[in-house]
Amino acid sequence: MSRTVLRLALLLAGLAGAAGAPAAVTSVAVSPASERVAPGRAAALAITWQVTTNAVGVVTVSSAAGQFLAPGGTVLGAVQAALSKSATGPGAVAFSETVTVPAGVLERARRDGHGQVFYRRSFSDGAAASGELVLRLASESAAAFALSRLALGFDEGEPVRVIGRGQELRARAEASHTGTGVLRGTWEVAGPQPDPRAPAWRVLSEVTQPLARGESALIVSPPLPADVSGLYLVRLRVQAPETAFDPPVVRYFVGQE
Repeated sequence: MSRTVLRLALLLAGLAGAAGAPAAVTSVAVSPASERVAPGRAAALAITWQVTTNAVGVVTVSSAAGQFLAPGGTVLGAVQAALSKSATGPGAVAFSETVTVPAGVLERARRDGHGQVFYRRSFSDGAAASGELVLRLASESAAAFALSRLALGFDEGEPVRVIGRGQELRARAEASHTGTGVLRGTWEVAGPQPDPRAPAWRVLSEVTQPLARGESALIVSPPLPADVSGLYLVRLRVQAPETAFDPPVVRYFVGQE
């Protein structure tokens, strides 16, 4: 075989191998596949992406950002949080994400006459594929159960109180939500004199509060510790439904009298 023919054979073999190489990310599925949301209310949704890759060996699968899209493809907003995970392929890689759907995105879609919005992410480990969650616009009562706001304060809603030692004090949380469900969480306190950079939270009580559709709920804490002088921090940490915001914190100071 001449050198020219050999080179041609090797070139054709290389092209055939490249053409037969599988794409890396082959599919992206999301759970839930659709969810109901209310225009004018921000919604925090817990979702799972299932990304399948054909790559062999250790790979890094990543998504730089997510996008909210109108049915015509117009970009209504973005989530700039990146998702990334290393895994051994071929196989599936799962990503969990709690995403906040901005109220403005849903309201714009409603004004433009759309009945739904898409939340899309593209995943890649060399070759990319996309998946999307369908967000269907619905009334507040028909929307999925989600917290849109949690306000925390004391008797008159103030975020700071000064009390005497032994005086009774309770914190109050007002939860705004869509849909119907059960709020589960814990009242927690740190102090006296907590480290502001890393408070040592301890549980005061557990919370199981049914929330009816179309209503705001007032959740009252048990009596707060007041037997030792000093500064205390209080929060209601919500475990369900999942939220995309940190629990608000209020503080009180116990004096000598």
